[in-house]
Amino acid sequence: MQFRPKFVLKLVISIVLFAIVLSRVDIGAVSQTIAKADALPLWLAVLLSLAMNVTDAAQWQSVLASLGHRITFKAALAYSFSGSFFGVFGPSSLGVDVYRAAQMRRLGISIEIAVRAVVTTRLMAFVSLLAVIATGLPIAFALHLTLRDQILLCCTFLAGLTALFAILLLDPIRRNFSLLRDVTIAEKLADISKDLRRALTSKRHAATSLFFATATHVLRLSTFAALAWAFHTWVGFWPLYALIPISLLVAMIPITIGSWGVREISVIYFLGWAGVGIAAALSMSVAFGILRLVMAFFGGAVWVVAGSHHYTLQIADKSE
Repeated sequence: MQFRPKFVLKLVISIVLFAIVLSRVDIGAVSQTIAKADALPLWLAVLLSLAMNVTDAAQWQSVLASLGHRITFKAALAYSFSGSFFGVFGPSSLGVDVYRAAQMRRLGISIEIAVRAVVTTRLMAFVSLLAVIATGLPIAFALHLTLRDQILLCCTFLAGLTALFAILLLDPIRRNFSLLRDVTIAEKLADISKDLRRALTSKRHAATSLFFATATHVLRLSTFAALAWAFHTWVGFWPLYALIPISLLVAMIPITIGSWGVREISVIYFLGWAGVGIAAALSMSVAFGILRLVMAFFGGAVWVVAGSHHYTLQIADKSE
């Protein structure tokens, strides 16, 4: 098997980050935490992870509808579960997006439409993530953070918000600056900006898309809550609501394989604000990563048995 240099680099970074984490944690304490885990909340975490695939599929269906495309919920589920198999190899959900675009391309859909559809879906999830983070900021500040931590929290959130507004302004900027109208890359980016604005302003589908995207985020942090329960880490739901989304936002930085390493460092750092020990935070993050691998197993099974007809969707005419 031939690895691409970028894949090897991300793998090396993951290993280095994990080595840094392990050098600063008591491995015995981590092993003891995992060994004493309760089975019931672990099974609950599995069910919550499965539910995430369902809400993700519902969001995918709704966003496609806002763009004029049509897909059955059954087909959307096939995309979601199969995509989870490939998602473990990319940062955050990038592997899922690449899989969706590749599958659509196999169906004869142009790469431009495929990319625009998956990117718009991911950006809608990003919008809802920022909304969740915003509602969690008062809870985070109630944790009596240091001034440095308060500044870091605000800067991280503002960086995400700035990126969102920059994307939304790409299309108006291109239309108002004649020099950009003939630049191909500017046109492609403006099309994505236009699609995002269309999805956000859709009277029939915007609320549904954001609801299911938010539900996915809530299920994700609820999975962490179940893992905290399993590992006897009584941190409470609301501190997790405030800190897990911001830590996963940082973990979206595409520098490692499947976010391994950067997710662990991020979770350890931010949950430390709520008094969670390094061993417990590391156990939760690693367990969350393992759950992704379990979901990938199911997704791989779906990918093996599903034929092309299970992924069928109807693309709107460009003239619409």
